[in-house]
Amino acid sequence: MGTPVDDSFAYLEGLPCWGLQWDSYTSLRLNFGAPHLYIREPKVGTQPGQGRFVMSSYRMVQPEGEWALWLNTQRWRLTLPDIPPVTGSSSYRRIRMGMSRLEGQKLLAASVNPATGKTHIVFDLGGTL
Repeated sequence: MGTPVDDSFAYLEGLPCWGLQWDSYTSLRLNFGAPHLYIREPKVGTQPGQGRFVMSSYRMVQPEGEWALWLNTQRWRLTLPDIPPVTGSSSYRRIRMGMSRLEGQKLLAASVNPATGKTHIVFDLGGTL
C-alpha cells in the first residue's frame, strides 16, 4: 500500500485514456474507465440573453469516464514520439494534434514528487505528461 496518490493512480494503470478535453480557461481532462452520461438539467430562473446564464438554460449531456484526471491549464507538457512537445500554451491546432495522439493510450505508470507536486505520467505508446 502506497500513498493515497499512488493508490489513486493504481486504479488507472492499464486503462486507456479517452474523451480528452482541453480548454484554455479551465484545464486538460482525461477520462479513464467505463463511460457514463453526465446530464445537467436546465436551471430554472436564469435570465435569457446574459452570457453564461443563456447556456445554463439548456440541458447539457456529455460522456464521462469512471475516473477523470484534471491537469492545470498552463502547467502541463505532453511529449510523443512523432511530434514536438505540446504544452498548454501551444497553438490550438498543436494541442488538438497531441490530444488525438494521446487518445487511447494506456496509462503505464505515474509518480508524484511530494515536495513539489510535479507529476510524471507514462503511457504505453510513448506518450508522457
